[in-house]
Amino acid sequence: MKGIIALVVVTFFAATQALSDEAKAKLREHYEHCTGETKVDKELINKARKGEFSNDDKLQQYYFCMFNRIGILDADGKPQPDVLKDKIAAAGDIKTEDAEKVIAACKDKKGADKYETARLIYECYYTVSPQHISFA
Repeated sequence: MKGIIALVVVTFFAATQALSDEAKAKLREHYEHCTGETKVDKELINKARKGEFSNDDKLQQYYFCMFNRIGILDADGKPQPDVLKDKIAAAGDIKTEDAEKVIAACKDKKGADKYETARLIYECYYTVSPQHISFA
């Protein structure tokens, strides 16, 4: 697969419409923190949300930051599929079998470092998901 758990985008839980106001606020907080910390070009994030991927170092760091803060990647960049499954289930817009298919396809993506791993997982989820999961 071509992606990352990660976020990545953090187009996180199924469709943004499915998120509660509280969840949207939390994602916004993570977004502000991670864009500030990584100094990523926000246009690259917008493009990634549309499926236009880049291997830009700062974008990869942004993916990792988002996924780590959300809890779907640990500090070493290891995917936490159970956390992701819980997050998707909480959103309620993706069927359990679809979520499990996406998780199975993407959870073993591994890059040269935790940042590349985050990008690969994001791209994978974006590509495999029947609905574009917004993680980042």
